[in-house]
Amino acid sequence: MKKIFTLSLFAFASAGVFGQSFSEACTNNDSTVYGSPGSGLTIYFDLINNTASNNCIDAVRITKLMPSCWTSAFCLDVCFPDFVDSARVCIAPNSTQACSYHFYTCSIPCDSGKVRMRFHSITNNDWRYQWFIGNTCPQGVNEIYGNSSIGLYPSVAAAGTPLTLSIDPMYYKNRENFLLEVFDVNGRLIARQAAKPGMLFFELNSGAGLYFYKVSLDGSPVKTGKLAIR
Repeated sequence: MKKIFTLSLFAFASAGVFGQSFSEACTNNDSTVYGSPGSGLTIYFDLINNTASNNCIDAVRITKLMPSCWTSAFCLDVCFPDFVDSARVCIAPNSTQACSYHFYTCSIPCDSGKVRMRFHSITNNDWRYQWFIGNTCPQGVNEIYGNSSIGLYPSVAAAGTPLTLSIDPMYYKNRENFLLEVFDVNGRLIARQAAKPGMLFFELNSGAGLYFYKVSLDGSPVKTGKLAIR
């Protein structure tokens, strides 16, 4: 199925389901691609100029949360390397620009990365935000781990590495009572931290090993996942 949403002056289309037309609710959806560890993952999408004049769009990568061994890149009219976070493309009247987002994964099993892009029509001052997510877990496992609007990054880290809990403030408007809990493989609670939508930076003062985390909202779990400390 092809997911399509439309701004008043340009449209954005991608593989998957965003909704029938552009609205505030549509901006909370994401586009996810699955693949095997060590593979390249690609999400294809279109920028469509529905106007009768040239439309220039700035694409900016505003958030990048990925395992340390992953890289990523986006393509508009040309493809850009990982270190380039912004580019502009101008689209002729009533024309479409084919685009894509690429994740380059490593051999670590069952991991994920997410990137948030902002698309701004310079010509007409329209805005659109979009998450792109790459996942090397089997889809059944991903469903167990929960929604993609919350994530803990990186999922594999060296001891002492700062960790980031990301809670999408667009998805969880006016919700603040989050709790992050981290457990060892025996189920022992080793860390607990209150959180709000946005970014929470913290360090896990524990030794190497496999850990599990749970994020709760108002006492109910909304996200679970695993964390490996080397």
